[in-house]
Amino acid sequence: MKRIYLLSALAAVMGLVFVSCEGQEDSLSPDLSDAALIDAIAAADRSEVAVTELPDASQSVLVTDFDTEVVAVAEVAPELGFQVGLVSADGEDVGAVSNEFFDINGRRLSREGGPRGRGGEGRGRKGRKGKCFEIVLPYSLTLPDGTALTIESREDMRAVFEWYRENEDVEERPAIDFPIELAYAEDSIVTISSQEEFELAHESCKAERGERERCFTLVLPVTFAMADGSEITVTVEEEFELIRDWKEANPDLEGRPEVNFPVDVTLADESVVTVASQEELEEILSECRPEGGPDRQ
Repeated sequence: MKRIYLLSALAAVMGLVFVSCEGQEDSLSPDLSDAALIDAIAAADRSEVAVTELPDASQSVLVTDFDTEVVAVAEVAPELGFQVGLVSADGEDVGAVSNEFFDINGRRLSREGGPRGRGGEGRGRKGRKGKCFEIVLPYSLTLPDGTALTIESREDMRAVFEWYRENEDVEERPAIDFPIELAYAEDSIVTISSQEEFELAHESCKAERGERERCFTLVLPVTFAMADGSEITVTVEEEFELIRDWKEANPDLEGRPEVNFPVDVTLADESVVTVASQEELEEILSECRPEGGPDRQ
């Protein structure tokens, strides 16, 4: 009887040890920077999981920040985190594929983020909020190898993701087979016959949102002094992307781009005034900024 009792006690102790170790598994992820953790997850042996098995924090980010994307696959790298494959099902970057990464607790990772726990937010998504139209289903895409896909539902975009997963060296996006129809928020339908018309529709949408959100606009061209001493002159709206590209190419250089004054700005009432300094520009901002609201331009 004593022997049976001792064996039972030993089994109970071993069970407690096993449960204790198993409960600590999620806390074993290394103290790495976001960038290093992303690389570790990407290189690790991963297994597929259902989206509902992702941490609540990850699911929340996918719903709120990636409303035009389809989750093609979700994978877990044990003790490290999650890799989520996405494909854009709508908007100007329809057919674009990407991967987002989350730590084991569900926090979104960013290559610009610091050591884990500091709340890196990952890459921002442009044009997700306030979209003014959607592509009417069904429509067709042609992949770079000539394969034609008919998109009858958002789930059909997973085939696009799988193709790019098997052709990782291809950067060219799928081509939309025109004509397509765009459904606007006010229930109107517009037929688009070419890529040029499609891009123009997006530019018009951006301009409409900008008129609502900006309290003034810079009259182009405007020159910006960058942190490395170089200058970027923006002559058309699209060239603001050059500033973003410079920031991505120089992540270690601190300091915001500085406007070379004087510049002209168009106010909300469409009047144009000349601004001679940063102080004058901030004064205009203080007059049109909503009380307690964020800085906007």
